[in-house]
Amino acid sequence: MERKITTDAGKLAERIDETDVKNDIKDVEAAILDLKDTMEANASLLCLSAPQIGLPMRIFAMRFGDGIRTFINPMISKREGFMFATVSCPEYGNREYIFPCSSRIIGIYQKDTGAPEQNQFSDEAAGAFQYMTNLLDGAPMGDYGLQIDDDFKKASKDEQDEVLKAFMDSLKSRSDILQKEIAGSKSLSDISKGIEFMRKIQTGEVKTELMLDSSKLNRAQRRFLAQEKAKKPDLPIDTYEPKKG
Repeated sequence: MERKITTDAGKLAERIDETDVKNDIKDVEAAILDLKDTMEANASLLCLSAPQIGLPMRIFAMRFGDGIRTFINPMISKREGFMFATVSCPEYGNREYIFPCSSRIIGIYQKDTGAPEQNQFSDEAAGAFQYMTNLLDGAPMGDYGLQIDDDFKKASKDEQDEVLKAFMDSLKSRSDILQKEIAGSKSLSDISKGIEFMRKIQTGEVKTELMLDSSKLNRAQRRFLAQEKAKKPDLPIDTYEPKKG
């Protein structure tokens, strides 16, 4: 079913908890169908997340040459390179934004069957994957992206570089302020530590076998650990390329 895409970025400012594919399979299947139907009805979209169509699930879809693929509980295990990616954001009325990101990443996620998978993404696909994971983490593009218009596109390269340098300087200042706020707030610090903890579990930096006392973990973390103990495959790495044009 095609769903309305929100144009209120404020509704996307909260982190979406990990989706339990096994226990919520019917909801997951319905969300995936709705994402695909909505993207089919909006051919210009390269990617779309469940929260953008009003579904609080950690899922997004991306358009590739062979169709639309979905990614459940996506995380990034490795980043390489640097680039400025450009995306059109429906939550901001399809306005275009530039944002700094890695040019190559390894993404880890679950397929619609619940099976884990990892793949390499580069260039446009890498930018879209990072845009989507940031959104699922409660960071709308307006929090860290630079809105661009026709004047920017018509400007010379030197003029564009000057704008981008000022933009990066402002991002660093905002990042420094945010880190101070997190350090001074127990609730924000706990959220930050929880996200980092699950990232390390997913990427193998922390072994689940070493987590002997789960009583101190929140519900989402305990559920995530249980899922990780049940799978631990040797995942292949392929390269995904987005659909062009």
